[in-house]
Amino acid sequence: MKLFRSTILTALLLLTLCTGCASDRVTGKSGQNIDSTAALKLIRSISMTQDADTVTVAVRGNAPLTYTSVKQPSPLAVILYFPATAFESSMEPVSDGNETIGAISTAELTEKGHTARIKIALKSDVSYKVVRDDADLKVVFARSPAEKAAEAALSNADDTPAGGVAVAALEVKDTASGSAKVKTGVEEKNPSTVPAVAKQGGKAIRPSWVNRIDFSSEEAGKSTVVIGTTRPIEYTLTKTADKILELNLLETRIPKYRRRPLITTRFPSAVDMIIPSQSPGNTTTFAIRMRESVPYFVEQTDDILMIHFEASSIPPRPFDPSRLPAWQSAMTKEPQSGPALDGPVQTVSEQAAVPEAEAARAYMKPGKHYTGQKIALDFYDTDIKNVFRILMQISGNNFAVDKDVTGKVTLSLDNPVPWDQVLDLILKMNGLGKIKEGNIIRIARQETLTKEEEQIRAKFEARQKARQQVKALEPLTTEYIAVSYSNAKNDILPHLEKIITKDRGSLSVDERTNQIIITDTPDKIAKARRIVQQIDKVTPQVIIEARIVETSTNFSKEIGTKWGVNGGIDNSDTNAGVGPQRGFDVLGGTYGWNMAMNLPTAAAGTIGINFARIGGSALMLDAQLMAMESLQQGKIISAPKVVTLDNKTAMIKQGFEYPYQEKDDDGDITIEFKEIDLKLEVTPHITSDNRISLKVLISKKDIYVLTEEAPALTTKEAQTELLVNDGETFVIGGIIKSNTTFTEAGVPGLMKIPFLRWLFKSDKKNNTKEELLIFITPRIVQLEQRKM
Repeated sequence: MKLFRSTILTALLLLTLCTGCASDRVTGKSGQNIDSTAALKLIRSISMTQDADTVTVAVRGNAPLTYTSVKQPSPLAVILYFPATAFESSMEPVSDGNETIGAISTAELTEKGHTARIKIALKSDVSYKVVRDDADLKVVFARSPAEKAAEAALSNADDTPAGGVAVAALEVKDTASGSAKVKTGVEEKNPSTVPAVAKQGGKAIRPSWVNRIDFSSEEAGKSTVVIGTTRPIEYTLTKTADKILELNLLETRIPKYRRRPLITTRFPSAVDMIIPSQSPGNTTTFAIRMRESVPYFVEQTDDILMIHFEASSIPPRPFDPSRLPAWQSAMTKEPQSGPALDGPVQTVSEQAAVPEAEAARAYMKPGKHYTGQKIALDFYDTDIKNVFRILMQISGNNFAVDKDVTGKVTLSLDNPVPWDQVLDLILKMNGLGKIKEGNIIRIARQETLTKEEEQIRAKFEARQKARQQVKALEPLTTEYIAVSYSNAKNDILPHLEKIITKDRGSLSVDERTNQIIITDTPDKIAKARRIVQQIDKVTPQVIIEARIVETSTNFSKEIGTKWGVNGGIDNSDTNAGVGPQRGFDVLGGTYGWNMAMNLPTAAAGTIGINFARIGGSALMLDAQLMAMESLQQGKIISAPKVVTLDNKTAMIKQGFEYPYQEKDDDGDITIEFKEIDLKLEVTPHITSDNRISLKVLISKKDIYVLTEEAPALTTKEAQTELLVNDGETFVIGGIIKSNTTFTEAGVPGLMKIPFLRWLFKSDKKNNTKEELLIFITPRIVQLEQRKM
């Protein structure tokens, strides 16, 4: 019995000692900026195993672990974050991995809260998944094809299985607790992620890497751009445009997650944006867009490069306060408490999905574009500052959180989303806002940011008001601004009246010399000169070459007959009128008779037959058959040319005035005139791309027929508006006039006799066609702008 009692006492004593050691260990870790009311979860060991198709990293804990997994693209790795978690003992890093996994390193982030981090370096980009097994987590990687091939060859040679054998494990060693610094293992860089570089002198020159991009807003509007590299580098800085600087870092590369524009438009600075990019040949380029051109200088200290800029007179853009969500009141409620979840990841996600997160997803603006690395998160009643620490590690940015920022985050996102979208979501859920200064993201309450923005705006307005007061006291001067090509009163004066100093400045125009007389401060006068210089430009001229072609076709055909019969002495006979006449000597004297039919054609080509005698009788037959066929073609060409200014109408007119008589109401005759002319009107406009817009009006008037009262006129006109290139020719045509007439004349009755009717009639057929064609070629004439 005594032996039994002594055994019981010894066991109780050992149990008391163990409990005291455990209490001391927890107390020591509580001194590392951890909430004393929250017990830390512990990671006891990390091991790695592999089988035929997968490589598994097992993380063993003393309780179900809350985690966030992130796949880092450069250098390639998978990083696990465990909030409110510590390592039971220090972990030695694993460096002898395989073809899939490289080094496995650990670290504890203890500056704010306590977060454990496990970084698994990858030698190839393979897929992975995280599986929960009670209190353990298993990160399962698909093995790379190269590793499978090598292992298959080894298996065939040795005929030994390779699956299911433990490869390496992290050793657990006791260590002193109570340290507030970050504990980290040695991280070996994966050689496969280092890009190939050129060799010089037989040695490979490794490029430097950009590891820092900062923007610092300083007093009085000054600012500094800070760029850090892994070693000192050479650089070039050039000014490619009026407001753009280009900084080239030679033999330097920049990770992909740092190739994001840094926008500084809301800060009192001369810099608006910093755009990093990777150029060919291991050159990193930074395009710095300026708000305005200001003095600057470069300072380089070891691996730090700083560009200092003077202050800008242009104010920053206003900050748009984000409206608070309608469900903000729900965030004031106490979060639901419950036991630690020890089920699979999917089960945790379903239990942690609260209405606040669903409302936040619906509140996100779909139009915003997020470019951050995609991550999957699972938070349950997690302190918001620990969440910001995880996002800081993922994004590579520095976070500055105001001391009055507090809250809890319950959020489950199974499908990966960009980290910057997650950040906006968390800020909206807690009524917070952010301002990014370089790679520093400041988190503050929305009311604080709004108040600071109002203070900045008030300070700027006060500065502007002070400048205006100083300008109001500046002395006035009077200057004369000559205007060469514009109308000073109509074109220039209305623009200058808008900038003149109220109640002090004055403007007037001397129309005789086309000058502007201005009295104002020197700044206003300089601004007025710039306005005049921009408006008073040489007006370009346009040469208009027109070729007007009128073609006409006139075809006429005439057939007719002329014949006659007479008796007596012919007038050409020598016996005419002397003695008795032939066959008519009963009465004596000279006499004769005749009969004729005259249906001739126009005097043109004729065919005639003359019979002096018919059968020896006294009758004479004079018959003339005439036929005429004519074909007329006419071509009238006019080529007027005119030069005019831009937007000014030019007209060229050619012709005559035809007089005619006209009676007034009193019966008096007066002479009036009608214009018979060819007229061309053109209004050109030169576009900004050196094309010509034309308004064209062409008209031609001719006398159609003369009447007793006044001549009747024919008018041919074309009016259009079109756009042509400089020196291009266009044609206006299609104005066609056709006239066909047929005339028949003859002896009634006889002209109807078959076969003989052509002896007693004449026919006339006329066909006329006229067409107007207009060819126009405009050319721009640009005169030199002379400096005044």
